[in-house]
Amino acid sequence: MTSVLSSGVQVSVVNAQEVEVERKTKRVPTLRSKVYDQLSRAQGLADAGNQAEAFVILDNVKSKASSMNSYELAMMFNFYAFIHYEAENYDQAIAAFENVVQQQPIPETFEQATLFSLAQLHMMRGNYDKTIANIERWEDIQKTLYPSKDIPAKKFGIKSSSYVSKARLCYSI
Repeated sequence: MTSVLSSGVQVSVVNAQEVEVERKTKRVPTLRSKVYDQLSRAQGLADAGNQAEAFVILDNVKSKASSMNSYELAMMFNFYAFIHYEAENYDQAIAAFENVVQQQPIPETFEQATLFSLAQLHMMRGNYDKTIANIERWEDIQKTLYPSKDIPAKKFGIKSSSYVSKARLCYSI
């Protein structure tokens, strides 16, 4: 069996026959232009190094959260996360990314990318259990999107446990 992953779309070839995989689609609300415009302004300011001003705009958007849909809220928290990440405020970035995945429904690919970012940040902070938990959640979505793709998170867990044990041994000497 040969698998090719191209542009986020998986194509599987089995004995020269195409195999179609039936997937359930999730209905996701749209991002309204007025919300997009504000998020875009915040991004522009952050890119220009004006993080404080970007946060003011995001805080203004957040003050209207009760009128926003799940996708708009997720996008807003995603912007918070990236600005915090750029400022090396990793714990705040983690909290913002966790808020992203709490908003439902959101596109599965968006949720998947966010879970992967969370796993990376938790690994960087030494939170190995949370790293594995996020990789497993990411893997569940991966299996939904691409059922024939096997990405075993357990191998990471075994390797991380071994790494932590070796690191403790080295530092105790």
